[in-house]
Amino acid sequence: MESQTLFRGIALLLVTGGLALVQNAEAQPSGRRTTRDGKHQMVNRAEAGLQWAVSYTPQEGVLTGNVFDPSGGEPAYVWCRRVGDDGVMDPNEVEILWQCEGAERCNESPCDASGWSSFGNEPIPLGGFFFQPAVDPFITLMQPGAYCDTIRVGPVTEFGNLRSFEVDSSICSYATMTQRALTPIEEGDGIWVRIWNYQLDNPRDGSVFVTLMIEDEVVYSEELLVPRSSGLLGPRDENGDPIGLCLKPGAVPAGALVALNIQTRDAPEGVTTSTRSDLARPAHSSPGVIHALDFSVSADCVAEDRGRQLVNADRWDLVSDSLPRLP
Repeated sequence: MESQTLFRGIALLLVTGGLALVQNAEAQPSGRRTTRDGKHQMVNRAEAGLQWAVSYTPQEGVLTGNVFDPSGGEPAYVWCRRVGDDGVMDPNEVEILWQCEGAERCNESPCDASGWSSFGNEPIPLGGFFFQPAVDPFITLMQPGAYCDTIRVGPVTEFGNLRSFEVDSSICSYATMTQRALTPIEEGDGIWVRIWNYQLDNPRDGSVFVTLMIEDEVVYSEELLVPRSSGLLGPRDENGDPIGLCLKPGAVPAGALVALNIQTRDAPEGVTTSTRSDLARPAHSSPGVIHALDFSVSADCVAEDRGRQLVNADRWDLVSDSLPRLP
């Protein structure tokens, strides 16, 4: 009976939007950990008078675990499937929507898959910061079914021998790169950012999102509608030529985490591409590639080489390298 009471309490909590109450979660003891293979985010935290011990697998879009009353009693078990989000490209602010089911403990052997009950027809919202921090700070923005062939993700030399880091969005639907800031950003400083895309053709009639985070703050996010012609991201000058981005993030210490995420949305099913290992890294980029070039810090945010480099253009760490290739 104790487990049934707890199960009903969880159901009421979820159906009435209780998971949205995690806004006060930081006042409660909590812990999070990314598994060694990078595929799961484990969360153990107290919320709404209950203790939650759950694991989220973003590539599959599935959250599982148990919830129990710290005062005693039997745990209840939950299984949730991600069905969407509110479209906010901030991993802490995004509101993820779930369809959830619950069950009581099974003591029989074998334990079959029956006995699960839905928490209702309406999706249940859960704030993305519930899963933070994580090795991949953009993990809550990953769409189920994400894939990446890392043959076309990494450092290259192009653009007149300039070093850069490329992500081929045609064979990598999701990539997060991080590194530590080499220099502080003073209050009033700007960052001149050059991110270049070659012709984007995939996903047709979909989008490629480019999002930059410094520490826990998203300082830039842009949706690139596909198809899209090549060019630098950002505004253009009076001649119509792209000039890059000028960002004003405020004061940031040296050593701060800088994270760049590139991902596609609404990719059509059945996309095929070559993953031949003998291609290695081609000398020239193909359509779909996005290059991270300069991140130059200067007092007036001018487009010049004299600014201090915030990061090394070709030394990003790919922290989302556990994704499968396209089948």
